[in-house]
Amino acid sequence: MSTQQIPLWSQTVSQTWFSSFSHVIKSAGFQSSKTDYSLFTGHNNSSFTAFLIFVDDMLLLGNYLTEIQHVKDCLLQQFLIKDLGF
Repeated sequence: MSTQQIPLWSQTVSQTWFSSFSHVIKSAGFQSSKTDYSLFTGHNNSSFTAFLIFVDDMLLLGNYLTEIQHVKDCLLQQFLIKDLGF
């Protein structure tokens, strides 16, 4: 299905959700990638965390578990998410 075939209400809902998501993830200290709108990265001292979103799946990677848990806690305050583990 091409973009032209997707109903307008569906595009609006997706854009609204992504806008809300972007605000929450950026307020958690992440920056959006300049080359891939679905990639957000964050770094703090020696930690690096990457967040990749695709349709309704999210992949959170990092080298410090405490940073990963912080991001999940921020998301849980705003969205209903299901953590499928490590």
